[in-house]
Amino acid sequence: MKSIAHLPKEDQEHFAKCDSCNQYFDMRNLTDVFRHEHGALPLHIISFSHAERLPPYYKTLKPLTLN
Repeated sequence: MKSIAHLPKEDQEHFAKCDSCNQYFDMRNLTDVFRHEHGALPLHIISFSHAERLPPYYKTLKPLTLN
């Protein structure tokens, strides 16, 4: 992003300007932070082995109501 002037002040404080490419990036987004570490090691794709796919029938389950 070349400018943050269009963003509200509350959001502007979360952006930093990269010294290498002079673009702004959101410091709340860790992927953006790593992408602006120019010259660093390449990003790795992290697989989440602990995650499980939901079964196809999950849409037919009734919602759980908590009292």
